[in-house]
Amino acid sequence: MTDGLRGTNSYNDKLWQGYEGIDFEAIVNLGEKMKISKVSIGTLQSSLAWIYHPLKVEVLVSADAAKWKKVGEVENTVPQTDAATSVQDLTVCFKAQKVKFVKVYCSAMHQNPDWHPGAGGKTWLFIDEIIVE
Repeated sequence: MTDGLRGTNSYNDKLWQGYEGIDFEAIVNLGEKMKISKVSIGTLQSSLAWIYHPLKVEVLVSADAAKWKKVGEVENTVPQTDAATSVQDLTVCFKAQKVKFVKVYCSAMHQNPDWHPGAGGKTWLFIDEIIVE
């Protein structure tokens, strides 16, 4: 998720991390305190394959990985009913902070909605790169 390789529109390209029916959380250790003001995460949607962009992405930061401060969130704007496959970076911009750790939390759909042929089945959340700037 931090190797610089970007996933394509194909969920089979081996560059995506898939999570079935659960939310996603990752902590990035920057190695030292750095001034950052933007965090992006790559996501994939292919509703016919039961894969959806996260409903929301939240970003928290910390100097010590013990005390966290929420610096922002962004909601997905691509409709879940969109049958087209799409790759999207969800980006949270915030006032510059000097931190060592970044936590990214993605809220998943969990189940296919009533209109979907697989209604009630567990959905997938596909995550790619986490980019910290």
